[in-house]
Amino acid sequence: MSTSVSTAGRSGLACLVGAGLLAGTGGLLGSLLHRATGLSPVAVATCRLTVGGLLLIAVLTVTRRPWPRDIAAWRRIGVIAVLAATVQASFFGAVAASSVSLATLITIGMSPVVVALLEQVTGRRVLDRRRAATIVIALFGLILLVGVPPDHADAGGIFAGAAMALISACAFATITVISARPVPGLDVMTTTGFGITGGALLLIPAAAISGSHSLRLRAALP
Repeated sequence: MSTSVSTAGRSGLACLVGAGLLAGTGGLLGSLLHRATGLSPVAVATCRLTVGGLLLIAVLTVTRRPWPRDIAAWRRIGVIAVLAATVQASFFGAVAASSVSLATLITIGMSPVVVALLEQVTGRRVLDRRRAATIVIALFGLILLVGVPPDHADAGGIFAGAAMALISACAFATITVISARPVPGLDVMTTTGFGITGGALLLIPAAAISGSHSLRLRAALP
């Protein structure tokens, strides 16, 4: 029994580290894509969701996993799609408004705090003194990591980026809390694949509008 628990713990830790690395580099790659192509933050978010979602759906197809059929499954996927679109669009908006480091730190650092607060509000887990103290320490550490903006920094951009990063963190935390209650017959990969693909579809109109606006601005420049 102890061996199986420790193996599961190591596997979970490896997945957590991998997720952190992918989330941390996502903002950097998105910023490089924005600079290289001039795509808007919404368009970058759409690209990221589209590529990830289609790859997962391809895996589902190759492995012959059953696709969702009942209303409850598609309702869950629809909710995940809206939240995934919010997470990515807000995150890359925060990157464009402030910086990659600020957006990443706030989004990743605030997500567990919001999860704890949501669990307290919904009654799923009581926020005891130990967890409250942990949250306070985490917030203090996050403030130290973010640091004080330099004198030449745009205060408006920093506040806008922080606000959008906080929205991204809240949406991601909501996904985490909702996913804690699985839907019968709907596994994690299926939910993620169809959810983020649906999020990409939701962002396509906004990405197209922002893209045409960017092209008009470029054409107007001397």
